[in-house]
Amino acid sequence: MSGLLRTTLLGLALSLGASATLSADYYVDPVSGAPENDGSAKSPWRSLETVIEEGLLKAGDTLHLRDGFHGALKISGRQNNDWITITAEEGHEPKLSLVAILDSRFWRVSGLDVSPEHGGERPEKNIVSIGGDTSDIVFSDSKVRTVLDASGWSAEDWKTRALHGIGHGGETISVTDNLVQNVKHGIPGISNNSRIAGNTIDNYSADGMRGLGNHTVYEFNRITNCRDVDDNHDDGFQSWSVGPDKKPGTGTVVGGVLRGNVIIGVTDPDQPFACSLHGIGMFDGMFEDWVIENNLILVDHYHGITVMGAKNVVVRNNTVMKWGNGGGRPWVVVTRHKDGRLAENSVVANNLLPEQKWISQDHFQLRQPGVAIINNMEVKKPEKFYVDPKAFNLRLRDGSPAADLAAPQFAPPQDVDGVDRSKGRGPDIGAYESW
Repeated sequence: MSGLLRTTLLGLALSLGASATLSADYYVDPVSGAPENDGSAKSPWRSLETVIEEGLLKAGDTLHLRDGFHGALKISGRQNNDWITITAEEGHEPKLSLVAILDSRFWRVSGLDVSPEHGGERPEKNIVSIGGDTSDIVFSDSKVRTVLDASGWSAEDWKTRALHGIGHGGETISVTDNLVQNVKHGIPGISNNSRIAGNTIDNYSADGMRGLGNHTVYEFNRITNCRDVDDNHDDGFQSWSVGPDKKPGTGTVVGGVLRGNVIIGVTDPDQPFACSLHGIGMFDGMFEDWVIENNLILVDHYHGITVMGAKNVVVRNNTVMKWGNGGGRPWVVVTRHKDGRLAENSVVANNLLPEQKWISQDHFQLRQPGVAIINNMEVKKPEKFYVDPKAFNLRLRDGSPAADLAAPQFAPPQDVDGVDRSKGRGPDIGAYESW
């Protein structure tokens, strides 16, 4: 074999070997690890902070965290060309005081228990912060809490101690399947082209979710138990636009999707600091090309779903029920901007909502140019419509008056549970399709 051929084959072998070993698994154990170890499962590193600061991970690597307190996870200015994963080792629940991912790209973080109550550094604002010049971030399957138990908090505790849960900004951000508890704002964000899905937000004192970015999907989140402790008007989901002058209501938020979310103001109307929650409050448009579908809203404020300033907005097949001790009967409304601009080419169709006794049907639906009102139904007696409304089971019971009466051209292809809407003589009104 010639020297040239031998050299060529050796180079090819090294190249293939490098490709095959491009990614690696490493471990951090804050109890039994040591800084001089090699990071293997048998010889784990000790410090998460050192691993990040010294850049010991490369694209494709996975870092497994074991039980114990790992301090703060801070990733800044780390723009990868492929994913780096930081996750709990199977069967472990690593604890941290905060997470901050800023000006970075291609990071996956999952399986953490994040709370300043564990010790270490206390966040200034958000327990988890994602933002700056940041893209392609996944934060999932974690617990995010100001404190582990806020049941004994006073109103002053809620005002002075509660931090925000997961703040997100940037592009292509994924925040999924997290538990966020005992916070001020649950998951506030301005990220674009992103997905906020499957999260549980429970016990919060301001807004459950905020969504100010474009082309972002908010779906299948569960938002419960708002605490009224100050003058903030609390919303399960809130959005508003910001223009060049940075003032609310002077811009346009484009392409949002709100799908399959469950928003319950309070599960126990007699709980301390029970709030009268706005369900979905979008008060400062314009909002363009939004779809709001298959959501379940149980509140005692008249803002069940309100969109003020709409262009090409579709609000369809939502189920809204009055729940709580407040006097408001939640409505579903798409209307003009606060500055008087009329809605354009928008539709409110196939929604179930409480009987509106105190205002006329036309006023209740705020009929005006630019909004089509189609096949919505008022519910006078929830027990005739739903399986068990007092237990929050708003599936349609046999013989429900809402069965088969939705306008099919506006009904989404599936219901909130993923059931196909082609059953029976036609799709059903509301978030659920009959079995």
